[in-house]
Amino acid sequence: HGDFNGAPADGSAWESPNANAHVVRDGGYASRADGLRSASRGFGAAPTATMNVVAGFRLARFAEASPADEIAPQGGAATDVSVSTPEVEAEAMKILETYRDATSAHYPDPREKDLVAIGRPALGVFLKVLSDPAFKDQWAMRQAVKRVLATLVLDEDVPMLARLMRDGHREVEVAFANLNAPASIATYAALLREGCFDTGLHEAARPHLREAAVVQACCEWLAEPRYDGDLNFAIATMAELMGGTGPHRLRDDPPSQVAKSLEGHQQPLPAIVPEAGPALNALLKTPLRVDARRHVAAALVRVGDMAGIPALIEILGTPLPNDGPPDAYQRHAAGLQLNGVSRTAMYGKSAFDERTMQVVSEDLFAAAAASCAHWWERAQYDLRFDPATQTWSVR
Repeated sequence: HGDFNGAPADGSAWESPNANAHVVRDGGYASRADGLRSASRGFGAAPTATMNVVAGFRLARFAEASPADEIAPQGGAATDVSVSTPEVEAEAMKILETYRDATSAHYPDPREKDLVAIGRPALGVFLKVLSDPAFKDQWAMRQAVKRVLATLVLDEDVPMLARLMRDGHREVEVAFANLNAPASIATYAALLREGCFDTGLHEAARPHLREAAVVQACCEWLAEPRYDGDLNFAIATMAELMGGTGPHRLRDDPPSQVAKSLEGHQQPLPAIVPEAGPALNALLKTPLRVDARRHVAAALVRVGDMAGIPALIEILGTPLPNDGPPDAYQRHAAGLQLNGVSRTAMYGKSAFDERTMQVVSEDLFAAAAASCAHWWERAQYDLRFDPATQTWSVR
């Protein structure tokens, strides 16, 4: 099933007569951290055939909910965790100060475990670090706070998170990654529809791309994008999310190899949103900055719409008025993505210096664009996209 529309409301299994795969939730002791989340989803053959260190079953017990556990509706009252006591703030800041002026991070970081141990009383400190301009340049500190915050917030905190985001503190968006209650999903979808997102979009939204409300909100925003900051940046960010994010290079390994790697859920494919195709196509016909245009074109290709391929070829072959960082990089990225679609090396990386972010040879760019255009002219009628492996191949 592509989404939850029509799913049973009583918790019973949603079965299909001809289904040969089951949903696999959460993970096992051999899974990576992102696979252990309650929102993690995969698929595989009937469990009796594939029980191993990853696929099996889990025992669980439902606890009776108390009135205090009920989720406050949007705009309703929720426990105020936006202010920490001086003692808690001092304890948390003592740890956070060890991140000051750091420009890199290492994982796992034992300091994050210490911050989580302080618990929800420290939420006020973490929100302060994300929203106070005094910490704007403390990258490592803010990254640690985002990860800890996403661990500690509960669905009951959603009204507070929504208010903070609408007030301009959009860094807290990442906290929605682990919030799965229907009311939380609905609130997050409303924020997306309003264009209330930022650099944390991928972290927050990626776990929810199987939710119909989130997919619909993203598609509606792309159809009528509005943003109170850099609109081209927002379009590029949302387009990349629709195309499955990940590395700039599209998958160029053979479909059989991709399918083999999926067996046993070794490397699940990123979620893509084919429903975004019409809105992305419409955006491609509008004036966009080169970075947004490249991301829109790449997203189309990633969701199986070949309309993005000629746009990538055009970007690769067009010298830009400001052909230096970051514009030159967009041409370089387009070339790598075309290599991924065609499974060739028509674009040679020697045309661009990744260290200086500058064009090395315009002639090499022009030759690569001509080769890609010639390939496209011959291959466009025989190209096929395999959604199961997210790869393109020539029939």
